[in-house]
Amino acid sequence: MRRDDVEVHLWAADGSAPGAERHLAGSASCRLRVTQVEALYARCVGHGVVHPRAPLRDQPWGDRDFGVLDPDGNLMTLYRR
Repeated sequence: MRRDDVEVHLWAADGSAPGAERHLAGSASCRLRVTQVEALYARCVGHGVVHPRAPLRDQPWGDRDFGVLDPDGNLMTLYRR
C-alpha cells in the first residue's frame, strides 16, 4: 500500500521465502519506510521493543532496517533505503 509518502508492505510469515520465516512473527508482518532510522532504532532500544533477532542492519538489497514486535506479537520492520 502506498499513499503520498507512506508505504506499508504486508506479507504472511508462512516460511515461503527469506524474510517470511515463521520464527520472526506469529502471523503477520509489515515494513514501514522511515527517515532517520538510526535515531528511531535508538529510541526503540531504549523502550526495549527491538526484536532480539532483528537488530539494526544493512540488507543486501540496500535497505537499513530493524524489527519491533507490537503488543500482539506482529513483526514491524522499520527501514530506510
